[in-house]
Amino acid sequence: MPLSFLQVCFRSLFHLVVALSHFSVVRDASLALRQLLFDAATSVSDVDFGIDNLATHISLAPPTDDIGDDPLLSVYLYHIGPDANLRNQSHLPVGTAGLIKPPLALRLSYLITPLLSSEALNQMLLGRVMQALHDQPLITTLAGQPMGDSNGGGSPAIRVWMEPLALEELTRIWHALGTDYRLSLAYQLRVVLIDSAIPPRSADRVVASHLSLERKEA
Repeated sequence: MPLSFLQVCFRSLFHLVVALSHFSVVRDASLALRQLLFDAATSVSDVDFGIDNLATHISLAPPTDDIGDDPLLSVYLYHIGPDANLRNQSHLPVGTAGLIKPPLALRLSYLITPLLSSEALNQMLLGRVMQALHDQPLITTLAGQPMGDSNGGGSPAIRVWMEPLALEELTRIWHALGTDYRLSLAYQLRVVLIDSAIPPRSADRVVASHLSLERKEA
């Protein structure tokens, strides 16, 4: 059965939305954060951290004893949680005659740990990480593409935010990893959006209203 013009439009809009907030956005956000930290570590002229290979020197693996000798910085996603502020959104308008389920809004929590043999360099690297993320706290491009706002369901940018974890909370994370505690930073990416895979549904809405007044003689 041939698709109606409206169905074709809905499908086109749906594929566009998925391309902007595909379920791969969690991976893409991690890679974007890793790239940002690689650029920060390699853009200083007065300190050589020994980081010159993005793929091998900055790892997304947990900073455990079996991570190997090559990684010099671990950027480990240790927790994914919902964003409370965008948890109960209503359906969102698409065009003038459609509604789509709101995106899933997430917060991603990372443990950033330097793995250099010199503790002095480790502290300098953490200082550079904090400086870079303070100066550039927004991610606006994922996988080489500008971010969308999921039909108004969120912001077309992800904020990089230092998570103020107490030493006790950090210690519990390290205990869960089963390895000795190391000096590290906790950062959060918010808000990361995953669009619904359900196509938009047709829904007639009021797009214009007119008020007519008539004078009535007494």
